[in-house]
Amino acid sequence: MRTSLAVVLVALSVVGAVLFLAADFGHRINDLPVVAEGPSPRPDMSGSALERDSLVGQAAHAEGPERWRFRYRLYSVHSDEIVNFVAFARLKRGLAEGRPDPGIYQYGGAYLYPMAAWLVGLDRLGLVEIGGLTELVDDPQRMDRLYLAGRTLVLLAALSGGLFVYLGFSALGRPWLGGVVALLQVLTPMALLAETTMKPHWYATLWAGLAFFALARLWAGTARPWPWLGAAALGTGLAVGATLPLGAMAVVLWGFLVALAVRRAVPWVALLAVPVGALLVFAATNPFLFLNHAARTAEQGAALGFYDRLGGPAEVLAFFWNSLVPGLGLGLLVALGLATVVALARPERARLLLLAAVWGPLLAMGVLTGALVEWTQHARYLPFIVPLIGLLLAAVLGRRALPVAGAVLVLTLVQSVPQMVARFDEDSPRHGTRLAAAAWIDTQVPAEPGICAPSHLAPFQAPPFDFARLAVNRPDCACRVRVAGSTVRPHDDPWPLAAEFAPRLRLPGLPPLYDHVNPRITVHCRPDFRPAAGS
Repeated sequence: MRTSLAVVLVALSVVGAVLFLAADFGHRINDLPVVAEGPSPRPDMSGSALERDSLVGQAAHAEGPERWRFRYRLYSVHSDEIVNFVAFARLKRGLAEGRPDPGIYQYGGAYLYPMAAWLVGLDRLGLVEIGGLTELVDDPQRMDRLYLAGRTLVLLAALSGGLFVYLGFSALGRPWLGGVVALLQVLTPMALLAETTMKPHWYATLWAGLAFFALARLWAGTARPWPWLGAAALGTGLAVGATLPLGAMAVVLWGFLVALAVRRAVPWVALLAVPVGALLVFAATNPFLFLNHAARTAEQGAALGFYDRLGGPAEVLAFFWNSLVPGLGLGLLVALGLATVVALARPERARLLLLAAVWGPLLAMGVLTGALVEWTQHARYLPFIVPLIGLLLAAVLGRRALPVAGAVLVLTLVQSVPQMVARFDEDSPRHGTRLAAAAWIDTQVPAEPGICAPSHLAPFQAPPFDFARLAVNRPDCACRVRVAGSTVRPHDDPWPLAAEFAPRLRLPGLPPLYDHVNPRITVHCRPDFRPAAGS
């Protein structure tokens, strides 16, 4: 085990170093004159948590260059990362009033509180400067350093979760397989996207990994039950307390607990004690769920409004192709299909239980996200599915699981390369799609009648063209700019395509998973469009 542990630690360290370098993306926008120069409105904290456009209290301000400059300075290229800082600002105000309430409830307290403590700690060490919103908007590089610091915590947590996966497999006697599965856990395309984003899904894999390791030690039969049952309860409560979608993992782990009780590896009372302990941890890390029930209910209702219908067989199949193929990778899904066929051909109770543990969350997510099957990001709601697939491979393929997993890792690395290239390209004047599109618009589109773009200009919605010079969103605009999101919806426009800026490395035939990093951008212009004079 010592040799495999050393190899895994080195491999995870290398992955972490590369991803840390890749996490510093999207900051070049702040160097452009249209963003760096000129006034921006003073921020305040009014507005409802339900309205993204008022998240930083700007709902009362009219759209215009100052408002747009404010967003480009303060927001990142990911539309959700600013939510963290709005929550922290409101949390600071709430703590002054004796209420630890962030006023935004889409992220759990088991993620928000540690993230806030991390940033405060780095501020005390002089590694970042927090400051107020006014100070940050006046010095956007400070804001960029805060984004990088937050992404770094998510990355460290995800890598630690991978280490727990390795330790779990080692406890089960499969250390080398555990090493490969741990690398798969942090190297799928979806993992690369999520590990360098200030969102809780892959942060929570740290605690999911702890619960997995604890149950693996109990399964091996070499540990006293109650300390490890406590660790399982702690890990489960913190994982679900960070992001509710990991509730599916909690159900699967409870199923493993039932199997442990049947084997008499743990007492039957553990089936009640562990969930109760996990619920207590969840409640302790999410006190605001009880402090502001009305606001929480309203926000959750608005979020659930996106998922207004369940999916049928067609939607589940679309979920597999649109989200799992680009998110988990073809190699892993082919291996899952192989293991499933073998398990059904040679059914055993353990194999069938593991099939249920893997396919249950996959099918449930396909049904629950049926209203949004065109999105390609739903694999983020299954951040701990890879270790479960690894267990299934081990149970079904035996010794052959290791070479199969190794081949899957190679295929996954190939499919993940475009994600890594996109991160390093984001701030490249030559290969960065946002910067290249902005330069084209600035030189080709005449100031009058200008260009049409999303009404609320922000880094994730429009390239940073010179909105101080160009007329924006006039009815007679000459061109329209579109930024592709995490969807397979065709990027069509009735106007002719005048320019396209696409990531330089794409895998043909697969749904895209670039999302906020170096996305595809198109400019469509009227049939009678003429470039600006002097271009």
